[in-house]
Order: sequence, then structure tokens, then C-alpha cells
Amino acid sequence: MFYLGRHNSHERRYVDENYLFALLKRELEYPTGLAVREDSNVAIPHGDIKYELRESLVVIETEEPVLFRKMRGRDKQRLWIYFFLRYQGSEQIY
Repeated sequence: MFYLGRHNSHERRYVDENYLFALLKRELEYPTGLAVREDSNVAIPHGDIKYELRESLVVIETEEPVLFRKMRGRDKQRLWIYFFLRYQGSEQIY
């Protein structure tokens, strides 16, 4: 799923070739899965702004849930919706 979000964005020149690596590295260190409701969880993965060429928001909804680490703790949750943020207004987004 990260590859899908990166692939279209790289082709359209929203991110550079290092974006995917930075996104995966950050997600391993600081997971972004959020429990919104019992049946509706989301993730908001984002990387370092130095790999983002333009601001954008990419929304991906999967047909089947994907296990994703929660923002707090090491538990995993089933997610269907992912918001990939690319915001250049600050040094880092938390």
C-alpha cells in the first residue's frame, strides 16, 4: 500500500525517489494507525518533507483491511483508509 501511494505520487512529481524509504522508516519508528471507531480505523502516514516536492493529500481505501500498528503501543489494528499527508509548512509533522 505504501508503494501504491508513492508510485503515483512519484510519477506526478509530488515526491522524489527517496520518499518511500523515508515513509517506511518513519512508520516503523512512529506508527500512525488511529482507532476512530470500532469499525472504522485510519492511518495517516507521512515522511520527511525534504522528499516531498509539492503539498498534497492522497487518500487510499482498500477493499480488504490491512494490519497496521497503532499510534500508541505495539498493538495492530485492521485499517481500510489511509491518508498520506505531504505538507511543507513546517520542519516536521507529528
